[in-house]
Amino acid sequence: MESSFLPPIHERETDELIDIIIYGNNHYETEAVEQAIAELVKRGVSEEEQHEIIKQFHDKERQLELEHQQELKENETVSYSYFEMLLIFFVSPIFISRRFFNLYMTFSELRDNNYKKKFKQRIFLLAAGLLFYISAALLQINKTNEEWLKKVDNTDITKWEKNRITDDSTYLLNDSTK
Repeated sequence: MESSFLPPIHERETDELIDIIIYGNNHYETEAVEQAIAELVKRGVSEEEQHEIIKQFHDKERQLELEHQQELKENETVSYSYFEMLLIFFVSPIFISRRFFNLYMTFSELRDNNYKKKFKQRIFLLAAGLLFYISAALLQINKTNEEWLKKVDNTDITKWEKNRITDDSTYLLNDSTK
């Protein structure tokens, strides 16, 4: 009894039928798995061969998982280069906003790929870079204020005072100094 799978099971490649059997009921309907097994038998692929193919698949899957675990272990100690560290430090405000600078992995990608050292370095470099720019901005504001105050202190206001002081205010000034 052939069901209406698209494309029909009998038209699929042998590798695709094997995938249906391997991934089984987790990804396919039970009927599709049964039809795939029946189609492989029709094509002359014995149950022993099917089991051998499935075993090879699982072996390869285990090998890939071991390689992935090894890669995660190696990622723990990977560090940024000095150039990358300088780049992150000096462009930290842009880096934090991530609007224009999407060159490196995100924090969650670093964590998911087990880049523990890079994760810590990134946090430190971004914080240090941000503090650097905040300090520079505060120093510039302070310098500008000092320059403005010097300019105000050095401004000659004698003409202004002469034009503003009347005889009555002179009397009040003289009276207050007594």
